[in-house]
Amino acid sequence: MRGPSSKENAMATVFRKTYTKPMPEGVGLLTRKRQRFARWKDGRGRIQRAELSEDGRKVVIESPVWYASYRDADGVERRVSTGCRDEQTARQVLADLLAEARAERKVA
Repeated sequence: MRGPSSKENAMATVFRKTYTKPMPEGVGLLTRKRQRFARWKDGRGRIQRAELSEDGRKVVIESPVWYASYRDADGVERRVSTGCRDEQTARQVLADLLAEARAERKVA
Protein backbone atom coordinates (compact mmCIF):
# COMPACT_ATOMS: atom_id res chain seq x y z
CA MET A 1 0.00 0.00 0.00
CA ARG A 2 1.32 3.43 -0.87
CA GLY A 3 1.52 6.16 1.73
CA PRO A 4 -1.59 8.16 2.53
CA SER A 5 -2.44 10.63 -0.22
CA SER A 6 -4.85 12.74 1.80
CA LYS A 7 -5.73 13.75 5.32
CA GLU A 8 -8.65 11.28 5.46
CA ASN A 9 -6.38 8.30 4.76
CA ALA A 10 -3.65 9.35 7.18
CA MET A 11 -5.22 7.33 9.99
CA ALA A 12 -6.12 4.23 7.95
CA THR A 13 -4.72 1.12 9.57
CA VAL A 14 -5.16 -2.60 10.13
CA PHE A 15 -5.31 -4.12 13.61
CA ARG A 16 -6.46 -7.15 15.57
CA LYS A 17 -9.19 -6.76 18.16
CA THR A 18 -8.62 -8.10 21.64
CA TYR A 19 -11.18 -9.43 24.09
CA THR A 20 -11.11 -11.07 27.50
CA LYS A 21 -12.27 -14.55 28.51
CA PRO A 22 -12.51 -16.24 31.89
CA MET A 23 -9.44 -18.16 32.98
CA PRO A 24 -9.52 -21.66 31.40
CA GLU A 25 -9.38 -24.87 33.46
CA GLY A 26 -5.94 -26.27 34.25
CA VAL A 27 -4.12 -23.01 33.58
CA GLY A 28 -0.49 -22.47 34.47
CA LEU A 29 0.78 -18.95 35.11
CA LEU A 30 4.17 -17.73 33.90
CA THR A 31 6.05 -14.45 33.54
CA ARG A 32 8.22 -13.46 30.58
CA LYS A 33 9.87 -10.09 30.12
CA ARG A 34 7.77 -8.63 32.95
CA GLN A 35 4.48 -9.72 31.34
CA ARG A 36 2.20 -12.30 32.92
CA PHE A 37 0.79 -15.10 30.77
CA ALA A 38 -1.54 -18.04 31.19
CA ARG A 39 -0.74 -21.36 29.54
CA TRP A 40 -3.20 -24.25 29.08
CA LYS A 41 -4.27 -27.08 26.78
CA ASP A 42 -7.36 -26.45 24.70
CA GLY A 43 -10.05 -29.00 23.83
CA ARG A 44 -7.93 -30.35 20.97
CA GLY A 45 -4.92 -30.88 23.20
CA ARG A 46 -2.95 -27.96 21.77
CA ILE A 47 -1.02 -25.69 24.12
CA GLN A 48 -2.42 -22.16 24.16
CA ARG A 49 -0.85 -19.05 25.67
CA ALA A 50 -2.40 -15.66 26.32
CA GLU A 51 -1.56 -12.53 28.27
CA LEU A 52 -3.40 -11.93 31.53
CA SER A 53 -5.73 -8.97 32.06
CA GLU A 54 -4.60 -6.18 34.39
CA ASP A 55 -6.42 -7.68 37.37
CA GLY A 56 -5.02 -11.14 36.56
CA ARG A 57 -8.42 -12.86 36.59
CA LYS A 58 -8.99 -13.21 32.84
CA VAL A 59 -6.96 -13.94 29.72
CA VAL A 60 -6.69 -11.43 26.86
CA ILE A 61 -7.30 -13.11 23.51
CA GLU A 62 -6.33 -11.59 20.15
CA SER A 63 -8.76 -12.03 17.27
CA PRO A 64 -7.56 -14.43 14.55
CA VAL A 65 -8.69 -12.02 11.80
CA TRP A 66 -7.49 -8.51 10.99
CA TYR A 67 -9.74 -5.43 11.03
CA ALA A 68 -9.45 -2.22 9.01
CA SER A 69 -10.00 1.28 10.35
CA TYR A 70 -10.50 4.05 7.79
CA ARG A 71 -12.69 7.04 6.87
CA ASP A 72 -15.39 6.42 4.29
CA ALA A 73 -16.55 8.81 1.55
CA ASP A 74 -18.63 10.81 4.06
CA GLY A 75 -15.71 11.18 6.47
CA VAL A 76 -17.18 8.72 8.99
CA GLU A 77 -14.65 6.47 10.69
CA ARG A 78 -15.36 2.82 9.86
CA ARG A 79 -13.97 -0.31 11.52
CA VAL A 80 -14.68 -3.41 9.48
CA SER A 81 -13.44 -6.98 9.47
CA THR A 82 -11.22 -7.78 6.52
CA GLY A 83 -11.84 -11.50 6.99
CA CYS A 84 -8.09 -12.04 6.55
CA ARG A 85 -5.77 -13.96 8.87
CA ASP A 86 -2.69 -12.55 7.12
CA GLU A 87 -1.62 -8.93 7.70
CA GLN A 88 -0.41 -8.32 4.12
CA THR A 89 -3.72 -9.50 2.68
CA ALA A 90 -5.59 -7.33 5.20
CA ARG A 91 -3.54 -4.31 4.07
CA GLN A 92 -4.56 -5.03 0.48
CA VAL A 93 -8.23 -5.15 1.52
CA LEU A 94 -7.71 -1.80 3.28
CA ALA A 95 -6.18 -0.35 0.11
CA ASP A 96 -9.25 -1.52 -1.84
CA LEU A 97 -11.58 0.06 0.74
CA LEU A 98 -9.67 3.35 0.52
CA ALA A 99 -9.81 3.31 -3.29
CA GLU A 100 -13.55 2.67 -3.13
CA ALA A 101 -14.04 5.58 -0.69
CA ARG A 102 -11.93 7.85 -2.91
CA ALA A 103 -14.03 6.93 -5.96
CA GLU A 104 -17.28 7.63 -4.07
CA ARG A 105 -15.90 11.02 -2.96
CA LYS A 106 -15.18 12.00 -6.56
CA VAL A 107 -18.70 11.06 -7.68
CA ALA A 108 -20.39 13.03 -4.91
